[in-house]
Parts: sequence; structure tokens; C-alpha cells
Amino acid sequence: MPEVPQPETTVSKPEAKPAEPQLPIIEHRTYEEFDKARANWDKLPAQEQETNLDKARSLIERQSKWWQERPRKVRNNAWSWTVANTLSAALLIDKAGEKDEAQKAIEKAKEGLFGQVRTNVYPDGSSLDFHDRDAIHYHVFNEVAWLKSAGYLREAGVEIPPDVAEKLERSIQFVEPYLSGEKTHIEFVNSTNQRDEERQKAKGRFGKPFDPKARYPKGSIYSKILTEEIVKFREIQNSSPEAKKS
Repeated sequence: MPEVPQPETTVSKPEAKPAEPQLPIIEHRTYEEFDKARANWDKLPAQEQETNLDKARSLIERQSKWWQERPRKVRNNAWSWTVANTLSAALLIDKAGEKDEAQKAIEKAKEGLFGQVRTNVYPDGSSLDFHDRDAIHYHVFNEVAWLKSAGYLREAGVEIPPDVAEKLERSIQFVEPYLSGEKTHIEFVNSTNQRDEERQKAKGRFGKPFDPKARYPKGSIYSKILTEEIVKFREIQNSSPEAKKS
């Protein structure tokens, strides 16, 4: 019996999912480059000024797009550093006279910081990243970015709302005993991030007590940077109109 030809069937390919927006900047210390350029602006050659401005404009554009695409999905340390880096970049282009674009970036970053702190800092001062990653390291990492951002906003003439300032102070008080060595914490053991065990074991941090003197990205002692930022934050808050009223 001859084989009956079967009708052709078209197998439709599953529709490709749109790619997740990628974090636009992963160098957490980008702010240093912009701060240095701003501090020495009048001494920089014109070409170097333009190079720094191009970097700042590009960073602001990419991070603004990232926030727009993922407005509420990411409120962890990645969000903290996009805010800090954006504010540093905005102050640089403001220095160069690009006032309108700088103000737009500052407004977006301001809401990014205030919303994140209100959401991520718990009543006891601990943070979302501390609980998700089971690591004081990540609380410190966020705190540096938050306090940097608060300082940049003050430079831009933006007051920190009392409820945000109060939460930042609570988050400082939560971490201070770990910075001083009064308390310790075994890091990453109960992290919700599946990659942490492998990555942190490779770095010698998994299951070890938090070390306030450990060197993190680019050889920096983040706890030292945080201690400096805490002093600045408290000095500014103590001189604020709200503090003077109380």
C-alpha cells in the first residue's frame, strides 16, 4: 500500500522573550572618576573635560533607561549604586553648565534613593540586602552608596526628608557594632542567592565572620569609606533646619 503523504505542518517557534535590561554600570566606584574631574575642572584640558562629560552623559542616559524599564523590580545594591553614580555624573555636567539635564537626572535619582531607603531599611535598621544575602558586607555596600547619594543631593540643594534621614540613621546604628567589632556575623550561609556559596567561597568569605578591614572592589576598605561617610552624614544632618528646630 503506497504511503499516504501527510500534510505539511509548520512548527511555530516560541516567541522570544525580550532580553532583561542589563545593569548599565557595574563599576561601583565610577563616582570617584566624576568627583575627581569636578574638583579639578578648571585645571583640566578641554579634551579631557569633554571626555569626562561624554562618560557622564552616557552613564546618565543608560541608567535612566534602566530605571524606566525596571522601575520597581530592582531595589538591591545594584539600584543603590546606579543612584550614586548618576548623582555624581549629574553634578559634573551641572559644573559644565548643562543645568537642565543635570536637574532632570538629579530628580530621577532623588526619587530612586528616597523610594529605596523607605522600602529597604527595616524598623531595626537592617536592610533588604542584608537579609537576602545574609551578609553585613552587603549592608555596608548599600550604606556607602546611600550616604554618598545623600551627600550629593545636599550639594545639589536637595534636603533629605525627615523620614528618609531617620531610616538612614537607623541603618547606620544597625551596622556600627559590626564596624567596631563589638558584634560579628557569619557571612552568606543563608543567602537566598544561589551563586553566593560558590562565589564567596572562592573569595574566602563564605561562612566566615564579617571582617571590617577586608578589602573589597578595587582594593578598597569599604568599612573605612563608610565610617567617613557616616561622619559627614551626621554633620550635615545636625546642621540641617530640621535639627536646629528640635
